Amino acid sequence: MQDQETYPIHSFSKNQDEEIRISIRKYKGRHFIDLRLWFESKKGEEYRPTKKGVFFSIEQLPEFKRGIDRLFKAAEKFKTPEEITV
Repeated sequence: MQDQETYPIHSFSKNQDEEIRISIRKYKGRHFIDLRLWFESKKGEEYRPTKKGVFFSIEQLPEFKRGIDRLFKAAEKFKTPEEITV
């Protein structure tokens, strides 16, 4: 039996044929964060993962969160008045 499990966390559409999926994966007894681009198969029956993505240790998640927090703060500078929510 292969020591690999996937726990889907969140996904969202990138465009009509692709989505971005965030999951936690267990591999060789360790847990990892996987952010990956998935594409819809030609038959339109299922999505398949691409090589485009980031795979890192769950221990690095706090540092990743710090980066995302900084990204949100920096992105505020680029918002148009219509995008600003009250």
